[in-house]
Amino acid sequence: SRSWFTWLVYRVTGAGLTYLDGSPQRMRRRGQGPALLLCAMMTTSSSLTPALGYSLPPPLSARPPAVVGQRLAEIDTPALVIRNKALEHNLCKVHELVQGMNVAVRPHGKAHKSVPLAARQVQSGCVGVCAAKLGEAESFLEGGIRDVLLTNQLVGQTNANRLADLAARHTSAKIAVCADSFEGVDELALAAEGKGMPLHVLVEVNVGQDRGGVEVDAAMPLAQYVVSKAPHLVFGGVQGYMGLNQHVRNRDERVKASQVVADKLKTVLKALDAAGVACPSVTGAGTGTFQIEAAQGVLTEVQPGSYLFMDGDYRRNEDFDASSEASFQHSLFVLSTVQTVSERGWAVCDAGMKALSLDSGPPQCLHKPHLEYQCAGDEHGKLVATSGDLGLRRGERLELVPGHCDPTVNMHDWYVYVDEHDLVTAVEPVSARGPGV
Repeated sequence: SRSWFTWLVYRVTGAGLTYLDGSPQRMRRRGQGPALLLCAMMTTSSSLTPALGYSLPPPLSARPPAVVGQRLAEIDTPALVIRNKALEHNLCKVHELVQGMNVAVRPHGKAHKSVPLAARQVQSGCVGVCAAKLGEAESFLEGGIRDVLLTNQLVGQTNANRLADLAARHTSAKIAVCADSFEGVDELALAAEGKGMPLHVLVEVNVGQDRGGVEVDAAMPLAQYVVSKAPHLVFGGVQGYMGLNQHVRNRDERVKASQVVADKLKTVLKALDAAGVACPSVTGAGTGTFQIEAAQGVLTEVQPGSYLFMDGDYRRNEDFDASSEASFQHSLFVLSTVQTVSERGWAVCDAGMKALSLDSGPPQCLHKPHLEYQCAGDEHGKLVATSGDLGLRRGERLELVPGHCDPTVNMHDWYVYVDEHDLVTAVEPVSARGPGV
């Protein structure tokens, strides 16, 4: 028997998020704009649960940490919060930094995993978005994004079929995927043939990351193989991304490292041209190198992702200093509450390893640079003063800028947007979060 049956529908509007509850028969759109059915949640009691006197409650992820109109101090913590003004600055700044360089911006959606944020990026002038996993691509396409590049390889016929099915359901959208093996190309071709829907395939080139991709001299034969699979496959170009270059702190050293990538891609392009294979696009770069690689004249599009939020690790790049004209602003933080203040000079907040990714270092306390965050477990963070007094009180709210935004976002179910008056203007689901199936 059903223990509960809840439908949640969300519509993103200029005013924020609209919630509608009811049965499928009573679902109606209100106002203008597309409706996004986030989830239809139904649980069925197991045979043991009723006998033991228990029931299955709805997941906590169904409960947002805030509602529109609340103040920052009223948000349940820890919560993932976006500052509207800084977000708008970053949305515009990325285009300003590549103006006149003849490259398109295709931001990486793995940073935010959000359909509404992807839509705002497209509205700002981006050609489409990238997805790291098939599930992210599905979320973006189901939400209405019309141009998605899956910057990863799919393994197995099941996943290839899933991509082809996605393309068949969204015939007006452009869906592309990367490949680095003949077997992968065969799987994609078979899937596309089965659905009667061509798939765009880019050859992934290993430009030094050693995280997938074919070597430079193997790129042209694989591209020719993709071309030979027409009409089921369409050769979409090449991808060459070097993640290790993104956090080279000194800009001059980053420029030199990026030139190595450019030279490898030039070699690939020369081989393709000699073989008579047209290359529609050359895509790559990230937040740390997109302006550098755009200026080198090899890429036709760039893939910055973290620029939208500007995390703590990127801020440590010398040319990304907050005072730099080329800098993005911190728009994302984890809101946390001070739980305990010790007379011995330390405090504890309610954001630990379940709320913050620590792979790129601890978070920074926005507006409180004298505080140092130390991991204190799953649910706790310890704060000590590096100079002067701690200056904290029980119940005080802290804005923690994560060291790495992508995995931090993936820990949360909701975004809470606040304006310059610390008022909640919108609450939106992190629609593509999860392990990335």
